[in-house]
Amino acid sequence: MCLKKVKRAELWFKGYEQTYLERDVRELARIGDLVAFRGLLRLAALRSGQVLSVSNLARDAKLNAATTTRHLSLLEASFVM
Repeated sequence: MCLKKVKRAELWFKGYEQTYLERDVRELARIGDLVAFRGLLRLAALRSGQVLSVSNLARDAKLNAATTTRHLSLLEASFVM
């Protein structure tokens, strides 16, 4: 595993997340509020292994269902989910 060579994996993951949000997401879609998108990404990650309820996820992320669905589609298209 490549992360065994990394001394501080949490810094590597933080950098990966930042690069994904600032470069990849901006290229795929025009996301105005990256803070809200990052929050949704983290909330979705916490729900892995559960049945997804878009309305509950949207509520917790403080987004509407349409925006949440659009963001989830972007996460799928970029192979994050």
